Amino acid sequence: MALNASGDGIPAQAGATEIVLRAATKDRLPAPYTLPFGASARRDFELLVEARNGFMHPRALSWHVTPRTLARGLPVATDIVQHLILTQPVLPDMIDPSAQTSLRDCLEQIDALADFLSD
Repeated sequence: MALNASGDGIPAQAGATEIVLRAATKDRLPAPYTLPFGASARRDFELLVEARNGFMHPRALSWHVTPRTLARGLPVATDIVQHLILTQPVLPDMIDPSAQTSLRDCLEQIDALADFLSD
């Protein structure tokens, strides 16, 4: 939504990591909306995407959904949502104000799960 609002079209077959990398590029999503997304966050997010893909498209390969993968990747995903929708939305009405509290609660619950899995 943030990319579309800023005028950046998303390719039809774009993957999650590609979309996030676009949001982290100032040429595509100008400051102050640019997503802060460092190398560590990218690595953890890519592992989360790999786990999701392994779950949704199972093969006879190793299982990627582990507590460590979720504990590291889920906070990155919640940080992305927090930044793009709540902290620095491109459009002031990107989400209805009445839904912001509910979204914050959901993000906190996901972060709590990640904390639990990291112990």
